Amino acid sequence: MRILIFVILSGFFSYCFGQSDSLRPEKKDTIRGLRFAFLPVLTYDSDLGLKVGLLTTAYQFGDGSAYPDYIYNISYEINRTTKGSGISQLFFDSGKLLKGGKHRIVADFSLIHEQATDFYGLNGAASKYVPEFEKTDSLQYISRMYYNFDRSIFRLTADWHEQFSNRLMFLVGIHHYGFRQNTVDISKLNEGKDADDLLPDTITLFDYYRETGVLDSAQADGGNVTMLRTGLVYDTRDVEFNATKGMWLEGIISVSPKLPWIENPFVRASVILRNYFPLYRNKLTVASRLGWQDNLGKQAPFYFMPYISQSYCNNSLVEGLGGAKTLRGILRNRIWGDGFFYGNFELRWSVARFMAIKQKVEIKLKPFYDFGIITDPYKFEITSTLTGNYPPLLLSADNDQWHHSTGAGIHFVMNDNFILTIDYGRSLKANDGISGLYIGTGFLF
Repeated sequence: MRILIFVILSGFFSYCFGQSDSLRPEKKDTIRGLRFAFLPVLTYDSDLGLKVGLLTTAYQFGDGSAYPDYIYNISYEINRTTKGSGISQLFFDSGKLLKGGKHRIVADFSLIHEQATDFYGLNGAASKYVPEFEKTDSLQYISRMYYNFDRSIFRLTADWHEQFSNRLMFLVGIHHYGFRQNTVDISKLNEGKDADDLLPDTITLFDYYRETGVLDSAQADGGNVTMLRTGLVYDTRDVEFNATKGMWLEGIISVSPKLPWIENPFVRASVILRNYFPLYRNKLTVASRLGWQDNLGKQAPFYFMPYISQSYCNNSLVEGLGGAKTLRGILRNRIWGDGFFYGNFELRWSVARFMAIKQKVEIKLKPFYDFGIITDPYKFEITSTLTGNYPPLLLSADNDQWHHSTGAGIHFVMNDNFILTIDYGRSLKANDGISGLYIGTGFLF
């Protein structure tokens, strides 16, 4: 059972090192100097333990002439649970540092360990989700960890962005990922538990898929992905991270070639279109995102399928479909397949703008609607069956169906760049879960 104790919103502030007149008198909205923002987090999960974390980010605005753009941004996120899960992410964005942004470097180094990452089956609606399997008071109860597995990720990425004009940008990059996967370590999670709260040492859906051949045993254990990628971005937004008008269109081709350490080479294409249409000045905006990605030819390995390909990303994990970064209110990674299409619509309303501790702060409210579908399913064969008292596999060859969710959220925007977001979404299909509450940074798009 997951219980959110608190997120310290008092961490939503920053300090300035440099001149004391951080606001230029001739431009009241201009921010100058080096600014820091901190977001401490404390949560508790009865299975994964106490989580303590901190996100800190630094923005250099220089003399303020480029504001709301920044000269560079460095951020670091770290969190750790008492049972062993954790994230350590170092992110760098050169912003306007190199020739005023004509050249741009975006890099990321992350170590991620999830003792209980979510897995609800393959191909969306083709896999039936049975919540009773993880409810301890149900006659169908199997384990609270039935829809989970253990995963570690090593990630090192670097992209070079070359600006051809004010609106057109070319990118080239190299990304490396190392995945290590296994069944949930029940013994580790049971440490310190009372007898009536112990997790049973039983089969999980991940084990079930591996034992029946739905998942290739080698891919189930993880592997390496080294991607060479290139793409084009057309961008007419008025502000990079807090846009109220304009559009963003990107197309990316990523190639994971045949190399000695690459077990499953593949080629992926992705397209994302974002639109920001102002209904009333910069106070009311209709924001939308449509995304599609698929592999050209051979399918991607199981462990890399949920990864969302984007030209720019500063989050620790962006996967789907389902969860905080794709379809809010739907179970995380509920829709798992080789190719998919998704969309998001938001009505963003700026309800307040003010100065606090020499920072420009804005509060935005929004309702939203999310949807998605698998367009290219995972190809599988059931090569063996399990004998004994096991639940039904509940995996069919049926095509996926549309998944929908709706909800509302609030954003606290500082200096048009650091954004604290609280979203609550509800699934519109019982087979996709009930609801989700998400606290994080940045707009969804």
